[in-house]
Amino acid sequence: MRVREDFLGFADILDVEPGHPGVLAVQACATGDRSKRVAKLATEPVRERVHTWLAAGNRLAVWGWAKRGRRGQPKRWMLCETVLDGSSGRP
Repeated sequence: MRVREDFLGFADILDVEPGHPGVLAVQACATGDRSKRVAKLATEPVRERVHTWLAAGNRLAVWGWAKRGRRGQPKRWMLCETVLDGSSGRP
C-alpha cells in the first residue's frame, strides 16, 4: 500500500519563480474543500511548521480547483486561490 504525505504536512506543490521571493508552497484541493485545508493549516503541529515556513520568507497558497461552465457548454477547470501570509492573522 502506498502512503502519500504532504511536504511538511501541508504542501502538495513547491514552486520557485524568478522575481518572486522564497518558495511557493501550494496545498491543492477541490474548491469545495478549500476552507477545510485552510483550517488544517491552523491546527497543531501544522501551524508551527506553517509559521516557520512563512517566517523564512517563503509563500503559501491553497488552490481550489473546480470544473465550471454554463449548461450545455464545455466545462473548464477554474482556480480559486487563497494566499496565506504571516500578517493576515491566519496560520
